[in-house]
This record gives sequence, C-alpha cells and structure tokens, in this order.
Amino acid sequence: MQLLMQTLTRWVLGPVWQGILLSVIFFLIPYGTVFGILISLFVTLRQGISKGLIIGFGGAVIGVLTRFLLAGLFAELNFNLLTQSLYWLMLLLIPAWFFAAVLRQVVSLNFTLQVMTLSIIGLFAISLYGDFSLFPEGLKGPVNEYVSKLTVSLVDLQNQDIDNGDRAADSGMLITPENIEMVNKYFARLFEVLTLYTTFMFLLMLARSWQSYMFMPKEFSKEFRSLRVGSLIVSMLVIGGLLYILLKSELYSYIFSGSLFIASIWLLVVGLAIFHWLAQEIFKLTWKGMLIFYLALFVPVISSLLGVLLILVGLTDVFIDLRGLALRLQGPKAY
Repeated sequence: MQLLMQTLTRWVLGPVWQGILLSVIFFLIPYGTVFGILISLFVTLRQGISKGLIIGFGGAVIGVLTRFLLAGLFAELNFNLLTQSLYWLMLLLIPAWFFAAVLRQVVSLNFTLQVMTLSIIGLFAISLYGDFSLFPEGLKGPVNEYVSKLTVSLVDLQNQDIDNGDRAADSGMLITPENIEMVNKYFARLFEVLTLYTTFMFLLMLARSWQSYMFMPKEFSKEFRSLRVGSLIVSMLVIGGLLYILLKSELYSYIFSGSLFIASIWLLVVGLAIFHWLAQEIFKLTWKGMLIFYLALFVPVISSLLGVLLILVGLTDVFIDLRGLALRLQGPKAY
C-alpha cells in the first residue's frame, strides 16, 4: 500500500502533463470524478495553487470532452448533456480547489473548514432567496422527486399528530397548501448545499490526509482532533437569531432554519473530533474500540442518539474548552 501511494504521489507531483493525464483517466471512469478532483487538491496543497488548478481544470475539461466524443461514436451527440457535465464538474472542482488554496495559505484546517461552513450557509441563503437551483438539469428531477416524497411523508406524520392530539390544528409550524411550495424549495436547496458541503469537506480532508501520510506523518490526525466550532460561526448565528426575531419574515425563517441545520453538521464534525481526542489522549482506545464506535453509527436508533450527543458535545465546546477540562480533571498524569 505504501509503495503504491509513493508511486502515485511521485507521478502526480511530477510534470504538469502527468497530473493532467491521470486526472483525465479518472474523469473518464464512472464515479472517478472524486479522485480526479482529489489530485487537483493534493497538488494545490503540496506544490501550489496555480498548478493544482491547471491539473484539475485541464483534466476535467479534457476528460469530459473525450467522454463526449467517444459517446458520439455510438449515439447522437448531445451538446446539452456536455454543458451540464461541464457545469457539474466545475461546481464540484472550483470551490473544492478554492478551499484547498485557502488551506495552503492559512495552514489551518480548522479555519478553512469554518470558512467553508460560512460559505455554504451564505450559498444556501442566496439560492433560497434568489429561488434558483444549484444542480444541473439532469439532477434536478431526482432531487425534486425525493423532496416531494419527503414532504408528503411529513404531511402524513403531521396529520397523524393532529388526529392524536399531539399537535394543534392551528399551529404555526404546519405544512399547508399555502406554504407547501416554499417547503419544497427549502428542502431542495438544503439538500443541494448539504451535498456540496459534505463533498467539499470530504475531499479537503482526504487531500490533507494524503499530504500528511506522505510528508507530515500524523499531522492530519492532530489537526482533526483539535477542531473547534469557532467564534465567527457562533457570532454569525447569534446575529442571525436576532434578525430572525426582529424581521419576522417567513422567507428569513426558512433561511435561518437551514443555516442552523448546516451549522449542526459542523457541530457534529467538531463533536467527532473531540471524541477522537478523548479516545487518543484520555481513554487510550485501541482500534477495536474505535471500530465498535463507528459500527454503532450505522445502528438506526443508536446512530441517532450518538449524532445528537456529538452535536451537543460540539456545542458545549463553544462555551467550555472540553479538552482543557478533561486534562485538568486527569491531573498531572494526563500531561
């Protein structure tokens, strides 16, 4: 495995054409897009912003055009599909490369992920306010279909609660024929930005771990375990909450609700980072203990409880330095 990683790394960090060639190969392979973008981010972190962009952009464009021309040998060329494919790749590549460039400049994974979180919140607010979809036409249909089914399920649960007396029929939080269109838009935009958010975060962490594995052993583990929510995000949410109280706007209530949901994903990641720190520094968990924890995340009821617990841990760390508290409670031996 190490030999394979060393060979791949040497090839990618060689002349630009080698990186572009490997990116093209991945962009040609079904579901290889993630690896093509990953190469761009890794080169950005290791060798420079411009070279990473050239490799990512060049590989994406050449890969899509090659796939388009090869498809034309067996079917009629569809230029609309070409533009949609290019748009989708740029939607994934350019922001991911930007966050890698930020990480290279500030050399702080924690700060970069905070910038990413705030950017995604802003993107959600703009897309919902402007009433436009981020996804290409080919993906809008499945997303809208999923959202419609979700809304129908929520309406059914809502009606059951009303019949059982668990919710008042005149409650202000009901999904009604008057607001169901807005609810559908809300879920569609939220689904889109969450897809992008988790993709960007996954790719950036994967690129950073690759860099750490090859050149800075265990550095990524230290960075991940030290993640914190950040005062900037907390301040923005507090300001958003005050505006929600003052404005009393239906549209803004949806924007603020979605912003809180996006922030909860970041809290979940921070809670997971704190768990990793406690497992390493305090509880001294072995890989078997970590495996049991992650397997538990796939058990339906337990996963929900653990998810809420991790979010609460991340939220608590905003006000109390949980790592410092754990060290103080352990006493001198923890040092």
